[in-house]
Amino acid sequence: AGSIEFFGPDPMPEDAALLGLIAKAGTQLGRMIERDNANALLSQALADSERANALLRANADALMDPQVLFEGVRDAGGRIVDLTYRDVNEATCRYLGLSRDRLIGRSCLESLPNLERSGLFAHFVRCAENQGPLALDDSPNDSERLGEVRYCDFRAACAGSDSISLSW
Repeated sequence: AGSIEFFGPDPMPEDAALLGLIAKAGTQLGRMIERDNANALLSQALADSERANALLRANADALMDPQVLFEGVRDAGGRIVDLTYRDVNEATCRYLGLSRDRLIGRSCLESLPNLERSGLFAHFVRCAENQGPLALDDSPNDSERLGEVRYCDFRAACAGSDSISLSW
């Protein structure tokens, strides 16, 4: 709230047109102040969000086990036919021998083609379709990329629409 006062050397009669012009100027000035305040709040919220994201990234990267956020890819019939990497931690990059930039947006089945044959992909899809958490112990993971079979404990939970958070 505020007010603007105008003073002159001589008293003046009330001028409706001048009062209307001043009212419009006051409205515009008020809107400018509101925008500035909203921009300041938005900037603060963005900075807070960036700090929170940096903390989450540091937390995920501190994990010794691979951790991935996958998002389902649906076909025309609505079936999940693949998963794409939306986020990965450093342990995932080391495990797969690929950088975060090379994984984000990439197809899960492209990077781990044996996943479907092993049956693990079907488990991941059920989890992505929000059919409950996944806990598989000592599951064989035949990885062409790694050139060997590794036995892993998989843990996954639905992380929103068609998405899962997976660690092994």
